[in-house]
Amino acid sequence: ENTVCSPINLYIAFAMLAETSDGNTRQQILDMLGAQDMDTLRKNISSLWKSNYADTPALKSVLANSLWLDGEETYNDTTLQRLAEQYYASTFRGTPGSEEMNQALRTWTDDNTGGLLREYTKDMAIAPETVFELVSTIYYKAMWRENFWEVDTEKETFHGAAGDTTVDMMKKTEWMDVYQGEHFRAVSLSLQDSGSMYFLLPDENTDVNELVSSPDLMKVIRRDESSDNWYSPMVNLSVPKFKVSEKTDLIETVRALGVTDALDTDLADFSPLTGDKENLYLSKADHAATLEIDENGVTGAAYTELGISETAAEIPDDEIDFVLDRPFLFLVTGQDGSILFSGVVRNIDGR
Repeated sequence: ENTVCSPINLYIAFAMLAETSDGNTRQQILDMLGAQDMDTLRKNISSLWKSNYADTPALKSVLANSLWLDGEETYNDTTLQRLAEQYYASTFRGTPGSEEMNQALRTWTDDNTGGLLREYTKDMAIAPETVFELVSTIYYKAMWRENFWEVDTEKETFHGAAGDTTVDMMKKTEWMDVYQGEHFRAVSLSLQDSGSMYFLLPDENTDVNELVSSPDLMKVIRRDESSDNWYSPMVNLSVPKFKVSEKTDLIETVRALGVTDALDTDLADFSPLTGDKENLYLSKADHAATLEIDENGVTGAAYTELGISETAAEIPDDEIDFVLDRPFLFLVTGQDGSILFSGVVRNIDGR
């Protein structure tokens, strides 16, 4: 299947979760995020927000956060204030499990993702036993610095994992920077007022799954121009128009990354927000994302929903021709190099 996620959205969501936790629960989240301490994490969030929040004619990169609270519970005002000031989080109070609160959650998420994720948000609901939920979103729309011309788009074959399909293939020929990895090539297309979109194409006999775990992946993003892997030929580029979307349950992934205390009612510590309330645990960690490209640019959106509940946790028992006509990996970066979206296109619906 195709995959897509928003690393920056996930990072911000779990940073908020770290603010609401303490002790070893917090430390495991910090370790997962690669942050030495909370001060470092807060500086990272501030930097990410300033570098990636934009609303211009050529670029919309809108970040938003919210906190959903049980109106009958008491919460730590200091933590609420920090979430509001540091993360720009809006706070909503209501009755968990009520249709009124669920509809408010769906509406807020749709409003902050451009309505692009309605196939997933229509099922969003806050369980009755929920004590609080954290929701983080991103809406992104950027124009290519140099557009593709629609007149040059042609019908061609994409050799997908599930079989061949006929797709709309966008084309252009120009001088481009190309990265030559051990088993792949990569090119990047600049986005107005933003970063770039990278296309990474594995060699004919290399599976795209091997590329996902390649140590060369971050070398492409860091753009070390002194590296011998970069060169600048004339490129006949062919890029299929595509749209990918996915919703993922992250609980098992979070546990595999070492955040285990948050999933255990006996070990989880969410006292910074909920005081001495016991038997809480991370009951929900959902992430949904979508990304689409055409001749004009890139449009994407994502949300991460983290729910903290009281019920006992159930712990779950991975001149050259550059033609993207087979499964490939993509990355979209902001001006500071942060990865806004990433994913793998294995199949494209025929047109």
